[in-house]
Amino acid sequence: MATNEEIIVKVTPGGLQASMTAPAGLSTEMFTPETLELLAKQADIPITQQVAQKLKEFVQAYGDGSKDITFVFAEAVTPVHGDDGRIEWFEDYDPSGKKASADDNDKGTDHYAARMSTMVKAGTIVGIAHPPTPGEDGRNVSGHVINAKPGRPYPVKFDESLIIDADHQIIAQLDGIILVRDGVAMVSEHLDIPGDVDFSTGRIDFQGSVNIGGSVKPGFSIKTTGNLDVHKLIEGTEIECEANFTAAGGIVGQGRGTLDVKGDVTVSHIADVKGVIGGALKVEREIIDCTLDIGGDLSISNGSIIGGELTVTGSLFAKTLGSGAWVATTILLGDVPVLRIAQQNLAKKVLKLESQVNRLVEQESMFEMSPRLTHQEKERITELEFEISEARNEVAAAKKELRRIDEEIESRKRVDVHIGRTVHPQVVLRIGDTNVTFKDSVTGPIWIGRNESLQLCYRKGNGEMKPITEIAHISQGAPPEQQQQASEAA
Repeated sequence: MATNEEIIVKVTPGGLQASMTAPAGLSTEMFTPETLELLAKQADIPITQQVAQKLKEFVQAYGDGSKDITFVFAEAVTPVHGDDGRIEWFEDYDPSGKKASADDNDKGTDHYAARMSTMVKAGTIVGIAHPPTPGEDGRNVSGHVINAKPGRPYPVKFDESLIIDADHQIIAQLDGIILVRDGVAMVSEHLDIPGDVDFSTGRIDFQGSVNIGGSVKPGFSIKTTGNLDVHKLIEGTEIECEANFTAAGGIVGQGRGTLDVKGDVTVSHIADVKGVIGGALKVEREIIDCTLDIGGDLSISNGSIIGGELTVTGSLFAKTLGSGAWVATTILLGDVPVLRIAQQNLAKKVLKLESQVNRLVEQESMFEMSPRLTHQEKERITELEFEISEARNEVAAAKKELRRIDEEIESRKRVDVHIGRTVHPQVVLRIGDTNVTFKDSVTGPIWIGRNESLQLCYRKGNGEMKPITEIAHISQGAPPEQQQQASEAA
């Protein structure tokens, strides 16, 4: 018969599993749980309740010892590794631009809609930071600890513009847009788009400044409350900017380009664009077929203005007006269209308020004609007196603002045109109701403005002032092209 020493105890590398192999023919009287426990202890395996139970099962499985048997009696407790920290951004605030919106293939999807995270207000909860967990250690069959791997930290860090509270909520501390820059999540008051504005970004609507390293593709509008800088070509785009706007790559309107800029505009070239510029416009090369109201100076000292209609509140500096092809080009001077619109709107408001005051006064007069007033009627008279007083205060404030606008318009109106090379035929300078039409080419440098008597005049180089009628035709009323159209229609 075999002896106890013939029972082999085997422990796998790392102590993950322990087994016993018993050959056939062992004495069943000696093959007891106690004997097996002794062998396990010799192999440095502690006798736990589970191990003791397994050894009893081994004895039962061996039975009469008629065959060899291998039995696993101890197994390691596998460690549970920790979960990595993760960020759960709420819908619209994911800085990667991912949204839980409808499928882009849905016919109702606006493919031009913004793909970046939405503007966030200070105090907004924008997501949940799920912290990493430490995990749970395991033990091998010898009872030694198998260390669990703790979860890795958050995939990004946070600057002071985003805080994580005790409930792991991520809370914005500023107004802006959520960005991840160099591994740091933040709320930025400046939006930096390194590439193009296209279907990958969608439209831009940002409360702050925007810098676009690439181009702007047709149909993708941009709206910003801060400065806007675009480094490459802008095509067929609606631009709204409440500060200054720079377009180093130029603008091509393609029949739908518009500008609404409160500050100054600097652009390499601009063509087929309509809009309003509150400040100055500086152009490097040319302005072609544009309709623009410019609230400040227009400077295109090294380029040309060809076609279209420009209203210039300040001074005009250009190399060339019109072209050798005699393209009709109109420049409106001596007015402030940006303020003129505000003036008209305010004048309408004054009329409306005065009408309101008159109606209230009539209501009050009707009550006062009654010989005996009820308590409710007396209360209504008191209310009317208050409403009349408030309305009159509004009228006075509106008239004061209207006077201020009138004064500013008068102070900003000017005729100050500087042409470096040529004014071509079919160029019209419209000053109030006066049209100055050039029938022949006039070479520069030439200045056009008013003399001390407010008469329109010109001066070549450093020469003396001369009447504008020497180089251009003067007419009153509608511009010549409109007069011709009316005549043809008649």
